[in-house]
Amino acid sequence: MLMSRFNMNSPHIDELKSSPVDTAPTDTSPAEWQRVSPIAVIYFLLTNIKHALNLWPALVGMLANQHARAWLFTYGVPVLVLVVLGFAFLSYWFFRYQFDAEKIQIRSGIFNKKRLTLNFERVQEANLEQAIYFRPFGLWTLRLESAGSSKEEIALPGISEALALEIKQRVLSSKEVVSESSAGEAKTLVDFSLKLNLLDLIRYGLMHNTMIYLVAIVAPLLGQNDALWRSMANFVERLGITQWLFDYLAVHNAIVGVFVVAILLVVFFIAIYSLSIVLAVIKYWSYSLVAQGERLQYEAGLFNRVACGFRKHKLQTIIIKQSLLARLLNRYSLEIRQTNERATAGAPTQGFIIPVLTVDQLDEVLSLLNVDEPHWKRTRAIQILWHSLLWGGLLTVALAVFAQLSAVISLLWIILPIPLVSLISWKAWYSKRFSLSANGFAIRRGLLGYSIAYIPQVKVQKLELAQGPLGRFHTCGTMTVWSGATRESINYVDLSKLNTCHATILQKVANFKGHWM
Repeated sequence: MLMSRFNMNSPHIDELKSSPVDTAPTDTSPAEWQRVSPIAVIYFLLTNIKHALNLWPALVGMLANQHARAWLFTYGVPVLVLVVLGFAFLSYWFFRYQFDAEKIQIRSGIFNKKRLTLNFERVQEANLEQAIYFRPFGLWTLRLESAGSSKEEIALPGISEALALEIKQRVLSSKEVVSESSAGEAKTLVDFSLKLNLLDLIRYGLMHNTMIYLVAIVAPLLGQNDALWRSMANFVERLGITQWLFDYLAVHNAIVGVFVVAILLVVFFIAIYSLSIVLAVIKYWSYSLVAQGERLQYEAGLFNRVACGFRKHKLQTIIIKQSLLARLLNRYSLEIRQTNERATAGAPTQGFIIPVLTVDQLDEVLSLLNVDEPHWKRTRAIQILWHSLLWGGLLTVALAVFAQLSAVISLLWIILPIPLVSLISWKAWYSKRFSLSANGFAIRRGLLGYSIAYIPQVKVQKLELAQGPLGRFHTCGTMTVWSGATRESINYVDLSKLNTCHATILQKVANFKGHWM
């Protein structure tokens, strides 16, 4: 199985809807510029609120000052509400659209007028989304992703399902290249299907708990607000918890105190993970995936329904993830990225997501995407020594200075960083691998869990080889690979292996004559 080699440890869519694919688009086009439904004011309102949230650093500063806080709640908040409401209505009023068989045009902007024209043949994907406030009116948002863009270029909110499907069909028709016989075959054959139940979504909430990171970000901000902490302390005091805890510890030993603190931490983590599970259920409720021919499509969402499609030839990068908890649950997550994502390291992306997969399901999907068998190779182990000396040495010096100035910690602590950093460096090196297979290039990395980034060789846009002073000394170097969606880098690789990867990938790209995106 493919995954056994990758794993070093070891609207509902029962079928694709025929209405948007089989029905030929009409040749008639709107004679005049049209407005979307007035209900779309809600869409523009929420969009403006998101933009207004960018002002939160200024609001935090104002809340810390008593006089500024009084002015903010007396005048600032009401004025801000009126401005956001006014801009929402004006954004709706000045938003117009029209389309024909070849393109769609959008006019928008209150002060800075914009007119955007997008040819259907340049559209990467047409996705439908139904927000909860659109559901009672049968309205949808159509999102058109342009090739090479870092984000969705056009969002058409508050249109009927029939109109959304008609525009989507025009997009599909502009790219249709298969014959009628092959198209008819694709309509009847389902290569792969997947439906996630509630237990799967609970697993996903445990596997991808982003609430832990949110707590780490929010806690320091809350720590700067003394009034908030006093209010929380007064609330806890009124509940009598603090007094009860002190009275209880007064007649019990320290072990009981540690036990009580441990229980409080467990309750805290249960609350955090419960919230993560709730968010996973809201986002991926009734997740259904279907793969037919060259196309994959999924629908999901409890409040906001999303219908997202993807075609195989647009694949730029595949990301396979397994966190520590996912490893315990024996589950994986998979993300397919295409050219509309931003090709920079660490940038947020919105790829085609399959949240939870068993090992057999993952093998099946990888086979469906023509991901070939990896041939893992290790990097040079000398990096463990240099990382330990560099980072361990810096931490040792910092601890020594702190110990001398504060006299709080013993000098014995200064011997801890280097062994600790060495252990972490060894684990990172042990997990880091790279593979040059028949058709793909893959990088595996991780500490507790791991992730694998797989790039088809023919989709590589740019290659870069680099060799610093240490690389020249140890005859190794770094290779960075750019696809249309990601940038992946691997260091401390033998120079001979780097040259082999470089020549092989360039040859593959030069000989490729098929679809690139």
